Amino acid sequence: MESCLEFSLLHRSLPLRIGRFLGVGEEGITQVGSDRDERDYLIFWRNKSFIKVKWTGSKHGRTNTTNKSQACTAGEFQRHCEKGLHDWLALKLTETFSLKNPKGGENIIAVPDFLNFLSQVFKGTVEEKVNCIMRVQTSHSNGRSNKITREEVAQYARCIAESYLKCSETTVNFRSWKGSQKITADVVSEFADFLLAELLYNGMASKEIISTEPKKTTYEVEELISCLSRAPLLLNLQSSVFSECFNFNKSLYVVNLIPPCLQANRRPEQEELTMLDLTQVIFINSQVPTELRQEWRYLFSTATDGESFSKMMGVILDKGSTVLIIKDDTGRVFGAFADDSWSVGPKFFGSEKCFLFHLSPKLVPYNSTSFNQNYQYLNVQQQTMPNGLGMGGKLEYFGLWVDAEFGKGKCSPSCTTFTCPQLSKNQEFNIQALEVWGIGPEPIKEEGQRDSKSVLDKDPEARAILELMNKAPVSEGQREKKKAYEEDDDD
Repeated sequence: MESCLEFSLLHRSLPLRIGRFLGVGEEGITQVGSDRDERDYLIFWRNKSFIKVKWTGSKHGRTNTTNKSQACTAGEFQRHCEKGLHDWLALKLTETFSLKNPKGGENIIAVPDFLNFLSQVFKGTVEEKVNCIMRVQTSHSNGRSNKITREEVAQYARCIAESYLKCSETTVNFRSWKGSQKITADVVSEFADFLLAELLYNGMASKEIISTEPKKTTYEVEELISCLSRAPLLLNLQSSVFSECFNFNKSLYVVNLIPPCLQANRRPEQEELTMLDLTQVIFINSQVPTELRQEWRYLFSTATDGESFSKMMGVILDKGSTVLIIKDDTGRVFGAFADDSWSVGPKFFGSEKCFLFHLSPKLVPYNSTSFNQNYQYLNVQQQTMPNGLGMGGKLEYFGLWVDAEFGKGKCSPSCTTFTCPQLSKNQEFNIQALEVWGIGPEPIKEEGQRDSKSVLDKDPEARAILELMNKAPVSEGQREKKKAYEEDDDD
C-alpha cells in the first residue's frame, strides 16, 4: 500500500493531479480508476489522508491490502475547509457533497463527486466552472438551474474574495501591508461588484458605471458564462483558493495579486503607510501589465512626506512605472497608472498601457481609447505651458491634473484619451491626500549614464527645485554639448 501526497483522477482521458486533503476524514468511501500506465488503483480515505492502492487483479477483484478503509466525514471536511475558505463557503461545500452514512452516525463526503467538482474548477471550461458556482450557490441539485439571483452570485464573489485574503494571511507579501489588512464588508462588496462588472453593467460604457446601479435582479446562466469569459478574474481567484485549501499544484493555480510592499521602513511606526486597503491593491495590481505585478515600491505620500510638489517630483523622476492615488475634499478616491518613467518636458509621452481608475465610490478601471497619445505630462515653471502633472485629455483640459501649486487639482468632465467620466466630484478640487507607488522593478541605469552623473543627478529633489525656479543646471547644458560633440565625432 502506498500513502501518497498526490493521486490521479481521470478527466477527459488525462489524469488530474490533486493534492492531499489534510485534517479530513474518518470512515470509508472508495473510487476506482487508472493511472498513466493503465494500472488499476483504488482511492480511499484513511488516517486523515487519501491513500492510493494498486489492485492485484481486475477492477472487481480484491486489493492488496486488508486494512479497513475510512471515509471523509462531513464535520472534519468542513473544519478543514474553514482553515482556508470563508465559513459560508466551507458550509456550502459540505452541504453540497454530504451523503447519509449507510453505517449510521455522521454524514460522509461523496469523495468521487467532490473530486469531479475539483477537476472542473481547475481544468474545466468556463461553462463547467460556472456550473460549479451554480451547484454550490443555488438550491437546485447538480447545478441544473439556469437562473441565479444578483444576491446569490454577489455572495459567492464576496466569499471567494474573502477566502483569497484568508489564504494569503500567512504570506510575507500580505504581512508587509501593515495597516491595510482591515477589510470591511462594504469594501469586499465593492470588490465583488468589480469582479462581476461585466454581468452587473452589461452593455454599459465604463464612464456610466460610477453613477449607475444594477437594475436586473436575476440572471440566466448563459449571461454569467458570457461575463466570466470576458472577465475571468473571479474564476482565477476561485481556482487559487481551492488550490490553497486543498494543496493542489499551487505553482500553477495560485494567483499572486498581493505584491510585497517595499521600502515600508520609510514610514514612522505611528503613521499609516497608505490610504489603500488590500482589495484596492489587488484591483489595481490586476489591471497593470503582468510583468509589473510582483513589486510595489513606496515613493511618496502627503501623510508622511508633506505637501510639496518639488519633493514629489524628486522621488518619482526616472523611477519606472508608477501609480498615483488621490483623495479629494469630498472623499472621492481615484488615480492613474503611468507606464513610462516620469520626466520633465513640454510634450505628452507614455503608452497605451496607461489607465485611470476610481477606487471610491466604486472600483472601475478606465483604459486608453487610442484616440490620441496624450498619456503623461509633467512640466514646471513655464509661462506659456501648464505647470504640474497631468494624464489624458489635452493641455488645460486634462483627465487628471495635479497643479504645481500643490494641493490643487482638476479633472475634465470628459477625456478623449481614456474611457472615463469626470474623476473628481467637482471639476476643481483640493487634494486631501496623495500618494505615489513605483510599480515593478526600478529601472537599471546603463553604465554610460553612471559615468556622466553630476551631483544633481544624485539629488533629484534639488534638481526639481532648480527647475521650479526656472534655473536649469549648467552641467546639463555642458553634458548635452559633450554628447553632441561625441556624436559628430562618430560621424
